[in-house]
Amino acid sequence: MDDLGAKPDDNIGIENTSTDINFVIESLLESKEIEFTVTDPKALHWKPSFAISDAVTNSSCAATLTVSKDGQEYVANADSILELVQLPVQEGDTVTIKIIGEESKKLVTSLLSFAHWHPTQYKEV
Repeated sequence: MDDLGAKPDDNIGIENTSTDINFVIESLLESKEIEFTVTDPKALHWKPSFAISDAVTNSSCAATLTVSKDGQEYVANADSILELVQLPVQEGDTVTIKIIGEESKKLVTSLLSFAHWHPTQYKEV
């Protein structure tokens, strides 16, 4: 019996459970990153925080927003307005949004459509 409780001869639809599950997970979950510089003097206030969380909430993706300051990394769930506005983000800071999910390209397009953002980097991870 393997670590998942199935015997090798059980008909569960896959042959090598751990390898096949990892393959399925990797192929289903696309990962994207957007890096941008905050240009608004008010930084990440309620309006952009709401726009980010609304876009993430209305997608099937999971996303985090990360800012590194003073040697520390601060991370917030991008679907939480409260977590986003509590980040110590200031004008001029570089922020990274990491997106995971089947609709990640659609969410990236939605997030990049915000005119007041100035993405410095977009990459597929």
